[in-house]
Amino acid sequence: MDQNSRQPEASQRCNSSIDFTYHYIFPGGCLPSVSEMLLPVQHRTSLQLRRIETFGQDYAQTLKMWHQRFSEKTKDLAKLGYNDDFQRLWQFYFCYCEAGFRENTIDLVHFVCRRQPHSH
Repeated sequence: MDQNSRQPEASQRCNSSIDFTYHYIFPGGCLPSVSEMLLPVQHRTSLQLRRIETFGQDYAQTLKMWHQRFSEKTKDLAKLGYNDDFQRLWQFYFCYCEAGFRENTIDLVHFVCRRQPHSH
């Protein structure tokens, strides 16, 4: 099983634009499409795709909970040296990603694969 975040096929933006997360959170990062992730598996391995499971709505809830917990600790974060700009950056990230997962512009996928049987 492999777990990845992904974006829809139609919005393959990895090389054509930079958004908030690619610029501030994951510089050089990319959310590939399902086909971009499966191509190497299909062409370079003997694995056979069994199913694709999506968990974007669950991950939206996870991000909401992380944001809530993060917001409850602002004073502790300040004591550790994390200033208001840093805290706002991460609060925005949690909200931005939660919205993306809720609106299905990004998703969390599991690829469940198995080895293909050897033919004799």
